[in-house]
Amino acid sequence: MNKHIAIATGWTVASNVSKHLHPNSYFVLKELYSCTPGINLLVRNLLANTTVRHLLLLKASKYDENSGSIDCVLDFFANGVKLGKTNGGRTAWIVNSLYTAYIDAEIPSAAIEYLRISVQTHEFQDIPSLVNSVKSFADKTFEPWASPMIFPEHKPDNLITPGELNGHRIESKCIHEAWVKILHRVRTNGKISVSSSDILWQELLNLTTVITDEPEDLIFPEPNYLPIDRNFIEKYTSQILTSGDNSNSYGNRMGSYFGINQIESVINSLKSNRISNRLVINLWDAQVDVTSPSPPCLNHIWVKIYDNKLYLTATLRSNDMFSAWSSNAMGLRRLQFYIFNQIKEQYLDVEIGSLTIISESAHIYEDSWIAADDIIQSYYQRIANRKVFEDPVGNFIIKIDDNAILVTHVTKDGEQVAKYSGKSANLICNKIVSNNPSILVGHAAYLGIELSRAENSLLFSKTYSQF
Repeated sequence: MNKHIAIATGWTVASNVSKHLHPNSYFVLKELYSCTPGINLLVRNLLANTTVRHLLLLKASKYDENSGSIDCVLDFFANGVKLGKTNGGRTAWIVNSLYTAYIDAEIPSAAIEYLRISVQTHEFQDIPSLVNSVKSFADKTFEPWASPMIFPEHKPDNLITPGELNGHRIESKCIHEAWVKILHRVRTNGKISVSSSDILWQELLNLTTVITDEPEDLIFPEPNYLPIDRNFIEKYTSQILTSGDNSNSYGNRMGSYFGINQIESVINSLKSNRISNRLVINLWDAQVDVTSPSPPCLNHIWVKIYDNKLYLTATLRSNDMFSAWSSNAMGLRRLQFYIFNQIKEQYLDVEIGSLTIISESAHIYEDSWIAADDIIQSYYQRIANRKVFEDPVGNFIIKIDDNAILVTHVTKDGEQVAKYSGKSANLICNKIVSNNPSILVGHAAYLGIELSRAENSLLFSKTYSQF
């Protein structure tokens, strides 16, 4: 085996390259989808396998421009690193690049610098050029540049709370806050197992996320803790709305792959009839995708005008919740607004509705657990502590009246729906929850607390005022 050659194929499927090469002509060949945590893993592997003297980098996919992973590797070797903080506040080496990449602080700077001067990088824009270069190294030999170096890794705590593995629901106004809630939910309740790719991950099934108020221009938090930035998402969303030459790209699957522009078909159908359950965009090709090495993760999109709002629901068969979900969500929201903007002049009474994403396999890979935990530790509690109930069920007004607890159920607009009365907080709370099974968990907990306060006020003849 030629142990001095390592190949990173960026977003090009590795098998599309390996089929042109003899297995003994290289040491390792793998995709490099992300800057974080991808480059940290690459650096650790190169330090542990010091026989590698040449790193071949393929930048042949249009998605490489979006992710920046290959460019960031080149920046690492050209510009080095500086000590800093991750978005989650953890000390790490930061690659001097326009793209954000972290390298574990447990790796000494001397080892990083030795690696940078000892391994030579080669960039290629197409597969044939890379293949020819590999073949040119066939008869060459190189000595290891150092003894293998393996450094301690910070291992995340996996404190899994018992709970349901199927059918979780998360709702948030904005995508960036929903993402933090998703990371917390998967890391708290997800089952740790080995994926079909033989990689350890933590997974929930059928995680449904509802985004209610994300604007067309999209919101990025300040500081931006998402794994993407505005420049990335502008390129990503334009590719969703544009049919390209990559049969597995979302834009091509929706735009021309099946011989019809499905997005425009949905728009035209809406213009002719606003009431329909047939507005489905399909990205799954049953004839090829079952055996494809890289089938689309996004499978179906359903569009509907309901109650004078345009809703969009998407299903993803497999969803990397750390690295991919936020870009998926922002791309889908832009698609929803694109469809809405095409029909809004015809239907002046229609508004933009919520975006629903069903992640059939919602998972976080092991190599992202530490980064996910950093985000959770820094931002989750702040988001979870916001006690603003905007429950579709409505509101419950509690007071003491005629020596009993009186609860009035009203809609968000203040219209009375029902009344409950009695002296037992437990009985009243159970009745409300059973009559309103979709009540938000936080709202139900708040009700229990308030009803208990009302009951104590009644028992001890004290004045009660609802918080």
